[in-house]
Parts: sequence; structure tokens; C-alpha cells
Amino acid sequence: MITGRIKSKVISTCKNENLDSKTLFVVEPVDPYGKICGNEIVAIDNIGAGVGELVLVVQEGSSAADLFGHPVPVQAVIVGIVDKITLEGE
Repeated sequence: MITGRIKSKVISTCKNENLDSKTLFVVEPVDPYGKICGNEIVAIDNIGAGVGELVLVVQEGSSAADLFGHPVPVQAVIVGIVDKITLEGE
């Protein structure tokens, strides 16, 4: 699982039917301090997140797709909105 900031929404007029009514976002991985720490990924939203929010992303391929209860061709799923990160000792 990673933390990331949602950069933008992905608009797709032609996609797999199991993705209909699902929102896709470009997510930029960030460390606990908010510093970018990886390449952007496209993740499907499972919770109603929005652009600019800090989120938790499951990036386990088939494990991520299993969250929907039916076959969905995804490798990353937004599973939580982060309110606050508290680092031990700070």
C-alpha cells in the first residue's frame, strides 16, 4: 500500500464495461512528508475521493481487482482518504 496525492481525473470515452461508472485518477506517490517519491499511477476510485486529496492506494494487481467482487481490469485501487499522518517521535 502507498500514500499518494490525486493529481487529476482520467477521462475515457471507451473502456472495459466493468469500469463503467467508476472514476479513474492519476495519483502521485508521496512520502509521509508530502515529497514525491515515485512515478505517477492510474488508480480506480473505490471510496469517492477527489483531486488534491491524500489517499491510500492498494497496488497489488489481482488483489486490488478483488475489491469489486467481479472481474475489473485494474492494478491500483484508492481505498482510503488520509486525514493526517503522525510520525512517531515528532
